[in-house]
Amino acid sequence: MPVVNVKTIGMLRAIRAFLPYFANDGSGRIINIGGSAGTMEWERAMTHGLNNAAMMHVSTYLARDLARDQITVNTINPGLVATEWRQTWADTKAEQQGKSREAFLADYCQQKGTVGRDGRDCRRSGLSGFRPGQVHYRHSPDR
Repeated sequence: MPVVNVKTIGMLRAIRAFLPYFANDGSGRIINIGGSAGTMEWERAMTHGLNNAAMMHVSTYLARDLARDQITVNTINPGLVATEWRQTWADTKAEQQGKSREAFLADYCQQKGTVGRDGRDCRRSGLSGFRPGQVHYRHSPDR
């Protein structure tokens, strides 16, 4: 599965390659960008979900292992990001249901229960609208 090699194995290789260069004075940070497919079922997203779940699981272990070196590990879940695949999928589903893309996505996110703390639903136009204070998972103990 090439996608697993890139997303999961690639993440591990990148962390292994850069880890020796991290400061151990409390300023070292590893921030993994995940997705809700790693915590819940999304239509046609099995491989995507597998990769996200693996990344979140690895992040949990890394946080514990790297805490002794004062390296913080976080996973951020920005929600359903507006990628080309997501747009095409949403357009197809919306057309099947006789809705606009926005109406379909609003309903879909509501059904999945992915309305965030800020009252916005799971639709994101991209990571640029994602504020650092919206960390979904914080793995590093007591920091």
